[in-house]
Amino acid sequence: MKASLFIAFVGLFETVDGWVNAYDGPFTFACPQHEFISHISSIHDNSKEDRIWDFRCSSLSTLNVNTEYFNTETCFWSDEIRSKIVLN
Repeated sequence: MKASLFIAFVGLFETVDGWVNAYDGPFTFACPQHEFISHISSIHDNSKEDRIWDFRCSSLSTLNVNTEYFNTETCFWSDEIRSKIVLN
């Protein structure tokens, strides 16, 4: 018999509306206290050679087990991202 591991995160989701930055613009992002980043997405513009970013935060209300929440089909790597970090 195949053993099954069931893991589920039931959370209260808060969404940051829209992109957190403009092209060629700086940004900082932090989730509210007791929350974590649950979603990251970005769009690259070749003509601007820059990205805009979207983040979502979640707060865990309970922790259960159920594999349906771990969908690897929607999680994938894009091409290499090259960037420079400028320290002031």
